Amino acid sequence: MAAYKEKLQNYKTEIHRRCMDTKLTKCLDLSGLKLYTIPKDVILLGHTLRHLYLHKCSLKDGFPFEIMHLPSLETLDLSQNRLTIIPDSFCVTARLLRVLDVSYNELYRLPSSMNEMIQLREFNAAHNKLIYIPSELGKLRHLEEVDLNNNDLLGLPNTLFDDAASCSILSLNVAGNQLTELPKSLGCVKGLQSLNLSNNKLKYVPASMKQLKKLHTLHYGYNEWYALKYAKRGDNKAYGCKALFLIGVLSL
Repeated sequence: MAAYKEKLQNYKTEIHRRCMDTKLTKCLDLSGLKLYTIPKDVILLGHTLRHLYLHKCSLKDGFPFEIMHLPSLETLDLSQNRLTIIPDSFCVTARLLRVLDVSYNELYRLPSSMNEMIQLREFNAAHNKLIYIPSELGKLRHLEEVDLNNNDLLGLPNTLFDDAASCSILSLNVAGNQLTELPKSLGCVKGLQSLNLSNNKLKYVPASMKQLKKLHTLHYGYNEWYALKYAKRGDNKAYGCKALFLIGVLSL
């Protein structure tokens, strides 16, 4: 018991030391520490903290609501925990957030208030249990990188890119899902440069994708393959792409 208490005290001392250093750096990395919950020392940083890394901290059972007391966060890494939700109330308080990584958790849905995170640039929710994503994701005007690979997505909302004129997405990764079709509005995301559609159940891609003049990398392998048959002869200029990856096509 004495050894356990000593270890626990050392743990608290280390967290306190890192939090004190944060007052100068505005960046706190507690990755790998078995926190289970957010320590009080972290919450007391308040508006000071800009970048918080909680990768693999054994966080579980919902969402660490204490984070909502850190309204100035610009970077938040919650990857590889056991989170099941992102509450709508978090998005409302995360208006300055630029990078959000919630990959390798157990999320089954995303909040419909995602459009409240008006400064978000990078969003990673790969390797979760998502079945659908809210159309509000497409309303984030500064969003450049979206990674949703290895979930259980059955489709993308038809209205996801309805506001494509103001959409700034450069990279979209939806590999390793259960997609059978794509929204026609995908072709309206004019700035899209990299698109990963591999390991789905797609039989075709919408003709509107020919409008993606800046698309230079398209991953389409391990799908059911109809629309891109002409590319089997080595035509790496399909849809204007400089790199077209077709490895593992199920049928030619």
